[in-house]
Amino acid sequence: MDNGKGPKRLLIVDDHAGIREVFIFHMHRENFIVGEAEDGLEALTLVERCRPDLIVLDLMMPKLDGCGVLKRLQERGFGDIPVIVMTGFSEVFARDTVMTYPNVVDYLTKPFPYDGLAQRIRDFIDKGLPVAVAPQPEAPPAL
Repeated sequence: MDNGKGPKRLLIVDDHAGIREVFIFHMHRENFIVGEAEDGLEALTLVERCRPDLIVLDLMMPKLDGCGVLKRLQERGFGDIPVIVMTGFSEVFARDTVMTYPNVVDYLTKPFPYDGLAQRIRDFIDKGLPVAVAPQPEAPPAL
C-alpha cells in the first residue's frame, strides 16, 4: 500500500504503448512514480519487485489478461494493493465481474478523462483496503 511520505508508485498495465505513454505523462505531472508493463505476466514480475501503491490494469491483454492478474495478485499475497481496472468494455457484465475482486476500487471505460484521476488515485491509496482481504471467489468467466 503506502510507501511512506515520498512520491506514490503506480503501475500501469496495458498492451497499447500509446495508452501507457499518455497515462505516464499525466501522472508524472502529478508527481507520481510510474512503472509500466505491457502484459499481465510482466505486471506480476514488477509487482513482486517494486510493490506499487496502486495498479491501473487493462482487462484485455496478451499472455495473461486482467482477470488472471487479479486472481494471481490474491494468490501471491498482493491482494491489499488497490487496483483500478480500465477497459474498452462498457458492458455491465464486465464491470460486475471485475468488481467481485476485493482489491478492485474503480472501473474506467476507455477513453476516460484524466481530469481528477490523480486525486482519485491519491484517495484510493490513502483510504487503503481492509487488512483482511476477503477470499477470492471462483475464477470469473473469461471475458
